[in-house]
Amino acid sequence: MKNFGALAVATLLSVVSARDNSLARDSESKNELMETDYIEAEAPALTDVPLESFPEPERETVLSDSIPIDDSKESETLDSFAESRLSTYPAPYSPWAIAYSPYTIDGLCKSTSTIESDIEAIASKRFRSIRLHSADCSILSTISPQLETYDLSLILGIYIPAPSSDAQTSQGLDTEQQDLISAQIQDIMTWASSSKGRDDLEGGYKHVEMIVLGNEAIFNGFLSASDLADLLGTTRAAFHKDHYRGMITTTEPLQTMQENAATLCPYLDVVAANIQPYFHHAISAFDAGEYIAHALAELRGYCPSVPFVSLDSISPKDSDESNATSMKSTVRPWSGWKEVFNLETGWPRSGVVNGRARPGVEEQRIAIESILEEPTGIAGSRSVFASWEDEEWRGKDEWGVERSWGCGHVFESV
Repeated sequence: MKNFGALAVATLLSVVSARDNSLARDSESKNELMETDYIEAEAPALTDVPLESFPEPERETVLSDSIPIDDSKESETLDSFAESRLSTYPAPYSPWAIAYSPYTIDGLCKSTSTIESDIEAIASKRFRSIRLHSADCSILSTISPQLETYDLSLILGIYIPAPSSDAQTSQGLDTEQQDLISAQIQDIMTWASSSKGRDDLEGGYKHVEMIVLGNEAIFNGFLSASDLADLLGTTRAAFHKDHYRGMITTTEPLQTMQENAATLCPYLDVVAANIQPYFHHAISAFDAGEYIAHALAELRGYCPSVPFVSLDSISPKDSDESNATSMKSTVRPWSGWKEVFNLETGWPRSGVVNGRARPGVEEQRIAIESILEEPTGIAGSRSVFASWEDEEWRGKDEWGVERSWGCGHVFESV
């Protein structure tokens, strides 16, 4: 595997070590997240229908045979997958997470007071975590006090941009991509360090349950699977050095994740996909929760008993470039199933009718209710809803749905 920005990573690692030494010295000197009627209609029965039985979708194609499964281990059924969740999340389930972006309709940064008001409203809807696609607009420092106040966690994204030129680095990224990614990592580390101390090396990381490197970057052609694997390996090494102990992963549409599982799985702490039922023409709003539950069970089989790149054998005090490489290449056997998450789901209120998938205000409400009340508890407790509000700063798309996923108003406040 090639190193992602060996110089950049080595620089980050040295900065981490220097910061830790500074924190220790400082500590010693001080001694120390609309209400509308439902459509009256009967939900189609999907009980015991395997995911493969759904007709092929327009965007997310689910295949079952291309990723080899360990024959010595039976595939886990949906029921056994859900067994441990049923006692924890009685229906209707409290939502896990929602995606939030700090931008105005014009694509500018929202004011501090507006962001703070949004986070307070999110917390009132019983969400336990917020997914940020990047740390833009100084949002981490803005919402830090509210994370404490409302006991909220972050699913923190690192944005991988489209390549801007043909001038690629040895890692398959162009220099602008590499610089932007490195800058985002540094910004996150700087924020996390602001609350670190001798007895609290995690700092801001205690609020981060997952770091997501890229969002459909392979699907969009921004980089190859092997380049993303390189990037995951070195990014995990850098964050590990900085005392982050949470999960690191990436996310892609289901088919893209399956097609590239053999390359990506060794570098993922958990397996994640963006599972949007609307893009499956056989799925109505009523079917959304059932479809997601089956898709997550399918996703869990993509990374069975694969070797796992371990950071455990590297001492945190080692900080030179050679150790950054060795951290990435230390491999240990891993047995069992990796945990799975759906990092983007919901239903659009307007756009093109896609077979049985009809956008609409009532359809959105029905789909979200279907996800939250899916009987096994898998869909609601492992999905990030997209998004808190319509993101009208986004460009138009062929489906006409890109700006109409806002769903925060559907959830009840407590």
